[in-house]
Amino acid sequence: MKESGVTDFRDAVERGAHERLMPILMTAMAAGLALIPLALGGGRTGSEIQTPMAIVILCGLTTSTLLNMIDVNHTNLVRAMVGSFQVPRQDISD
Repeated sequence: MKESGVTDFRDAVERGAHERLMPILMTAMAAGLALIPLALGGGRTGSEIQTPMAIVILCGLTTSTLLNMIDVNHTNLVRAMVGSFQVPRQDISD
């Protein structure tokens, strides 16, 4: 972190979130856009199973993308806070 000029862990988490945002969104959008024709293709032969499956995959992809953008950053901040408040260990080798 120090090599890149970031000294505060919160700043590092924010910077990492901004750097990861575009690849995460591009991956989710590519998969989601590929599934839209399948999800809207109801009424054709063979789509009785494919359409509901595509809808479930689209909803799961959307949910996991949103949780990934929120939860990973929150978890990193909580881990940093817990790590900074740890009680130092005492040597009990008496």
